[in-house]
Amino acid sequence: MGSVVLIVLLLVAGVGVLVGGRKATGQNRWYVRGAGTALLVLAASVLVAASYYSQDAGEARVLRSFTGQLVGQTTTQGAHWKAPWVSAINYDIRNNTVTYIGDGKQGDHSGGSATGEQITFQDKDGVTGNLDVVVRYSIRGEAVLEIYKEFKTQESFVSKVVTNDVRSIARNIPAGYSTIEVYNNRAKLEADIQQALEDRWAENGLVVDRVTLQEIRYSDDVKQRFDDAQAARIAVEKAEAEQQQAAVEAATKKIEAQGTADANAVLSKSLTPQVLQQRYIDALTKASTVYVVPQGSTPMVGVGPGALTAPAPATTSGAK
Repeated sequence: MGSVVLIVLLLVAGVGVLVGGRKATGQNRWYVRGAGTALLVLAASVLVAASYYSQDAGEARVLRSFTGQLVGQTTTQGAHWKAPWVSAINYDIRNNTVTYIGDGKQGDHSGGSATGEQITFQDKDGVTGNLDVVVRYSIRGEAVLEIYKEFKTQESFVSKVVTNDVRSIARNIPAGYSTIEVYNNRAKLEADIQQALEDRWAENGLVVDRVTLQEIRYSDDVKQRFDDAQAARIAVEKAEAEQQQAAVEAATKKIEAQGTADANAVLSKSLTPQVLQQRYIDALTKASTVYVVPQGSTPMVGVGPGALTAPAPATTSGAK
């Protein structure tokens, strides 16, 4: 609106000077006309400046006339033109953050970002705890016109919608978890909070980029009870593992014993008299040299290393 007034004043002044210059004479007429021309050029420059605006990536603009009427929006980067009496209201559609950590300064808003204190919750067991959460989100460019209609500025939208929803959902989701589940399922908590925000913001033109639970804190006595429960759970798991190992070892020994018994049974059935005789001969063969002679023959008898002696031939009475 201020630019429009300035342009009108400059135009009126320039025209007035030029018209008044007609009454001037001599060199004064040139001075007057020069001043009038300069005012008109300045008015034209202000007009161009008021009609032009550039838009960076990650920005969206709402176009509003000086009467308050919304005449459009732009979501693409580059140079744009508008009527000089139209204002281009900027919205940051890059990644913004809502951060609730520790004793952070509550209510500190900067554009699309906000910070605040830790969020206090009560879990399914009725135990109270605190959590630190960071939510990264962005605004869809095509949604800025509707956001402006209801909330005017981006800061107002963040304080009335974004931060309230983050605190509410981050407080309510842990109510469905026990204390031990809250400690052990941080990733699941993050996923549940993100899904709840996505569902709630689906119609508000917001995109949830990431939810991060940086820390979950309970009182010292609750933490001690949790540590004791964890120790007990580990002991139970260790005992169960040892029992399973013992059962496996026993089963292995049983299988080995059964295998030995089955092998002995097969071996016993295979030991026929002929097999036993052959094994007897094989054993003698390994111990020393064995000579097998026909039945009824006179064998040679070894009496020492490398010596063989045959019995003296039988004599017949009356032999010559």
